[in-house]
Amino acid sequence: MWQLKMTQSYPAGSAPESIGKYGARAWWRASYHGPGAMTVELYELAAPAAGLDLVQRWRPVADTVVWYTPRYFVVVKWQSPDRNAVGAFIRALQKQFAEEK
Repeated sequence: MWQLKMTQSYPAGSAPESIGKYGARAWWRASYHGPGAMTVELYELAAPAAGLDLVQRWRPVADTVVWYTPRYFVVVKWQSPDRNAVGAFIRALQKQFAEEK
């Protein structure tokens, strides 16, 4: 349903200030197309506690969800009228991170 269209990696110093101040080691952006458009940003964290702090300080934005793991902070943004497809994609992505060791 969703197809990966583009991935790009960025140097740590180019992370948005609100995330970079936590010492992000690197970050990536992936774009997907399907029943709409979706962007996933993945930030590698320097310390596990940074993810919790980022989630707690995150200001809610429409059509955006965030979460963290001990290693990563994830931001998913979408433009799609198909909420079921978006939800399925996010659950599948979260499951992949939950299985990460």
